[in-house]
Amino acid sequence: MLISQGNSFRQRITSRNSIRGRLLPTLRIESPKLPMNIAVDSYSLSTAESCQILFGNDIWEVPRYLCHEMKREFKTWGRGKFIALKTVCSILLLGIFINVCQCWRVQLKYNALDKEISKLSLTKTKTINILDQTIHQVRSTERGIYQLESRKKTLTLSLKDSDVAEGGQRRKEMEEFEEALQQKVDRLHHEIQAHSRREAIERFGEGPHRVEFVVEFEPGINSNDSFVVEMASLASMPHSVNHFLHMIEHKLWDDTMFMQHVSHVIQTTPNDYKTYESVEDRFREAGLTHLSFQEYSREYPHDEYTIGFEGRPGGPEFYINMENNQQIHGPGGQMHHDLHEEGEPCFGKIVSGKRVVDRMAQKNSEADMAAAAHNVVRIVSARLMQ
Repeated sequence: MLISQGNSFRQRITSRNSIRGRLLPTLRIESPKLPMNIAVDSYSLSTAESCQILFGNDIWEVPRYLCHEMKREFKTWGRGKFIALKTVCSILLLGIFINVCQCWRVQLKYNALDKEISKLSLTKTKTINILDQTIHQVRSTERGIYQLESRKKTLTLSLKDSDVAEGGQRRKEMEEFEEALQQKVDRLHHEIQAHSRREAIERFGEGPHRVEFVVEFEPGINSNDSFVVEMASLASMPHSVNHFLHMIEHKLWDDTMFMQHVSHVIQTTPNDYKTYESVEDRFREAGLTHLSFQEYSREYPHDEYTIGFEGRPGGPEFYINMENNQQIHGPGGQMHHDLHEEGEPCFGKIVSGKRVVDRMAQKNSEADMAAAAHNVVRIVSARLMQ
């Protein structure tokens, strides 16, 4: 803004305009009754931000100086005072308009963010509801399987105790019933696998899923030793993979340990590394103890450096195969179990850090059986890799 007469105010405004703005055509106000001319420079203001940069905190300084100069220069001229008042009012209105524009833009951004947050909250609520329904269905299916298997065992014993002479027809009926019962059990198994596959995809993604184990060989010595396990595909072993990933998500294996009971496997144990006390309660509280059934796929045999669930039904302990254990842990390998034809679930393989696993096996093999319980490897953490 330029004023043709006046010293201090004209110098201040002129120096400010030479730095902050690009001058456009000048609006000149002239009056034959006034001893001076007033020139108002217009600026090209594309956005509210550029207006803020141009005026800054001087929005009240300009009218104050302008009123002072106008009062001094036009104290005897009524029309000059009117022009000065109009100029001050125009500047004030421009400043108010700039602030209103800025507030409006901020309000638009806030409304857009609020809509996005509402959408995300709704999606989260729907996902949680789906997961709760799935867990409830899986639990109901598990109870149905155990009831059917118990009934199957009862009927089998009844068949053995029945009279051989009159048991021909009864045996045939029992075999037909057993076949129908087995078909129902198979359908329940497929239903559990379908629920587990859907739950794993919704919670952990389609995969492949990898889990990193950080271990510690000596107490207090952090050597950053680790190995990575790649899970089996959800198409082949969905129930076992989903069960194991939920263990990892709940950090149930943190501060537990690996212990080699026999030479061909390295097995975990749900005991605290420092106190050796059992931590199976936290597995039970999370509902992650045993599998619903002995899931097995011939696509994942018990080869060297694979991992599998121990027990019937499998879990929560798992082990690392240090050699080909298909004959021992595959179908028909555990004759002391009731259903010896079942195989133990093999649901992953080590893809990185085999040197660390070999060192774990070497450490355990060097200890005698009496000291094996104290010669363990700590599991510092187990995390799902992104």
